[in-house]
Amino acid sequence: MSDFIISPNPDASDFLFELANIDSMVSSVDLEFIHHFFDCAKKASALANGYIKKILWDDAKRYPECSLGVIQYSVRPYVQGFGCDGTTDANIHLIGIHIFSKLGLDYLSAYSQAYNSEHDNIDWLIEIASDKNLKLETVLPNEIGPNEIGLLLHDLYQINCRSFVEVIENILKENNIEYSDWS
Repeated sequence: MSDFIISPNPDASDFLFELANIDSMVSSVDLEFIHHFFDCAKKASALANGYIKKILWDDAKRYPECSLGVIQYSVRPYVQGFGCDGTTDANIHLIGIHIFSKLGLDYLSAYSQAYNSEHDNIDWLIEIASDKNLKLETVLPNEIGPNEIGLLLHDLYQINCRSFVEVIENILKENNIEYSDWS
């Protein structure tokens, strides 16, 4: 996977360059792709230090052949509540690790409980916690309250971690930790 940062400013040279590339590769029938690019730009321009992350799925060793060459755009920095766009799983798990740490809870054990996996099967979660680039593109909440926990549950549900959400809700109840309605 390769990724690139694009300014959300429609007058910026990298924005114009990307738009020209989109125009050259997308048929006039596929306007949804162009609309998505502009939606990302609009959302990113509303964020402090916002940008569009262009993701090119290009690693033949890690991804199936059908995904090679696929381009996706996503808003960064990732903010809680954005949910899933196919590129945000690691951001959401990073926020979860952060929130659990602030609450004095063990995210990895909760994940293992949800999916009956040993810690050595979830090394990718450990890597997420130490990924400096991921931390730069993710807004980690300073204060942890019911709203932040509810948003975490919402986002985890969005990335299809439904069993994990159920386990987290049980852990929160066992520890008398309140969370907002996330559904």
